[in-house]
Amino acid sequence: MQLMAKMVFLLMMGLVLSGCSTSAAQLEASQRTTDEQARFDNEAGPARRRNALRSLTETVNSLKQIHTDSYEANIPPAAKPLLTTLKHQLRDLIGEALASEGREVSAQQIEAETIVDLRSAGVAVSDPECVVVDENYVDNGYDYGEIDSIAVKRMDLCFVDLIAVTTTIGVCCGEDTSLYIFKLDGRQWKLCLQQESNNYDQVSGAQGLFQYGVSFPNQHGDFFVLVANVNPWCSSNWQSLRYAVLRPGSVPDEPRVIFAEEHSIFLGDNPSFRMIVGSEGFRLAFHDESFMDLSNEGIEVDWDDPNSERMMEYAVHGDSVTLVNDRAASAK
Repeated sequence: MQLMAKMVFLLMMGLVLSGCSTSAAQLEASQRTTDEQARFDNEAGPARRRNALRSLTETVNSLKQIHTDSYEANIPPAAKPLLTTLKHQLRDLIGEALASEGREVSAQQIEAETIVDLRSAGVAVSDPECVVVDENYVDNGYDYGEIDSIAVKRMDLCFVDLIAVTTTIGVCCGEDTSLYIFKLDGRQWKLCLQQESNNYDQVSGAQGLFQYGVSFPNQHGDFFVLVANVNPWCSSNWQSLRYAVLRPGSVPDEPRVIFAEEHSIFLGDNPSFRMIVGSEGFRLAFHDESFMDLSNEGIEVDWDDPNSERMMEYAVHGDSVTLVNDRAASAK
């Protein structure tokens, strides 16, 4: 019996030791797989970025082949899909850079690295040159394919961590800015709201002189975004100020538009309008017909005087947006 018991004990110990040995092997194999995946990601990341930069450069070069007169308000049919493609390539280039970072990401570093990488690929990111029309001026027309600016801004707010990205590309007689808001989800930045204008027939469909503001979130992390822009055009200081209040939708490229409005605006010195966004509303100030009415009546009004602007205040509660104050320009 003792011999049998000893044999059973040894057999059981062998099974236990065999089990421990198998678990250790599995753990080692799992660690190898993790390390190999990390090495693969580290190697594949730069390769994906090079491919993305190559594709973006091809899009820019294709757009540069599209030439129009300097005052051509119609968007060439060939440019329409390329403009949208360029916006999405810029979005994805920045989005992938953010996805590889965690909470401690530097927005300034992402912005700088993106601009440097684009320039290294032969794609310039710079403000359009000022054109002086005098007796020496030569009209060479307009070439599409400009990238005017890229901006990445970190917004450390209670209950939610956001990064806002704007990309501005050129159109004839103006510019077109798009907005992308990324939200920290666990340890990864994910696109939660996208606001673009695409497939427009004339330059007035682009988003010029773009501004945005993000409200302070409530305790549930809910926030709204105010976007405002002025339509580009090739003549006249009278244009339209367009603005909308957005909340994230079920998918990033379909934000919920809970309010939208537009008014005439007289363009003068930049910024052409001012906006302030709070936790429960927003304020807009701009010059409109009421300013011109005062001038036409012979009343001197200083352009820089806040009283010379129309001032509109809105309250935002949930999905309800209400105008609570509308003050016309005055000489006071």
